[in-house]
Amino acid sequence: MNIKILFLLVVSLFTLSTIYADTEYNYELEIDYDFDEDEEIVCELHLGNSKKTKTFDENDDRSDMTFEGRFDDSLEVDCDLRVDIDLRVLDLEDNEVDDIRESSVRSFIYELELYEGILSFNYDFDEDVDTLICELKKDEEIVEYSYNKADDDSLKEEIEFEFLREIEFECSERLDELRLEIEDPNGFDIYDLFLEDEDTVDFDENTPRHYYDLNIFFTKDFNEEEVECEVEIDSDSEFTLEFTDSSSGSDRNLDFVFGESFEITCDDTFDEALVDIILLEDDDVKVFQEDYTNQKSIRITVEDIENWEEDNEEEIEEEVREEKELIPEIVTIPDQVLEEEIEEEISDSSNTSTPITSSNQEEIIIDINSSTSPINQSQEIPTTPTESNSISIIHGFIAVVSLILVIAIVVLVV
Repeated sequence: MNIKILFLLVVSLFTLSTIYADTEYNYELEIDYDFDEDEEIVCELHLGNSKKTKTFDENDDRSDMTFEGRFDDSLEVDCDLRVDIDLRVLDLEDNEVDDIRESSVRSFIYELELYEGILSFNYDFDEDVDTLICELKKDEEIVEYSYNKADDDSLKEEIEFEFLREIEFECSERLDELRLEIEDPNGFDIYDLFLEDEDTVDFDENTPRHYYDLNIFFTKDFNEEEVECEVEIDSDSEFTLEFTDSSSGSDRNLDFVFGESFEITCDDTFDEALVDIILLEDDDVKVFQEDYTNQKSIRITVEDIENWEEDNEEEIEEEVREEKELIPEIVTIPDQVLEEEIEEEISDSSNTSTPITSSNQEEIIIDINSSTSPINQSQEIPTTPTESNSISIIHGFIAVVSLILVIAIVVLVV
């Protein structure tokens, strides 16, 4: 009994160490500083929940002023004086994955920008195949997977992993279905490749990213009992979808991601398909929308998306122009015209024989003011300071003339 317990404990520890090691990297960090006499510096290295502190002085050479060990994906160093830092990052096979030098810094933070990947595949063992061997190469590290027909003759597997620059996955037999999904260090889904009857897939820094998320919805059932549609994405991924004349709405609502082109071709005409495309980096930005009717195929490229965006911009600009045309222009009346019209009103008022009383004096002034403008009083006429001064002088002149007229009438009446 004790031997069994010990055996299980050893296996558990080995399994845990293997899982833990898969997420770790080695580091070599060197501190460089020109000491004065009797000078020393203190540096702290933070690794998640752990911390290392070292004190260096003029008696230490550069080989002594080092930190080394393992870390997950980030580390931080703080010194009480400005120093130069050399950092080498290596995988568990001692392959260098990063080399960084920082000059004259007190604090330095390093984070590995790791991609996250998911490999999923299905495989039904052939009669003459008993074992399936697959290899996953992550940067310089190679992990081997072995699957036996005796354990499961219909295999469904999913592998999650992290990598820095590149991966390659290869199996000894062609897989029925193979899918690779990649998420970049910022958390964006940048790659989603689906393959059929393939035994290898790879991804590196030069692989075209998938920038677009496409949704296609066949709004009505297909007319034929069985319909096949061939899908091609970026000339890399080709696979077949099957529909029936009674496929549910959820089965006819499809999502794909692509970087350069998408094409779907069916062996039966569909009545209507709605296509919407958004940017993967921003779910709120729609970059394409189209309604396809009575067709068998749809092909969309980056050029189609760019043209759609340009057409949309032109439509928006046209709408703005139309709205501007509906807004009436504000009429600015020159000072000279205003003065001439006011003088004419004053002249007409002085020549009239109608008695003027104090009760209707305000009405005359109001009529004169309103008659000088061809636009409604509620519309403001922009004026410069010079225009305002001229109008104030005119108003004063009108007030004086009106007062003289009132006095003259009172004298005549008396």
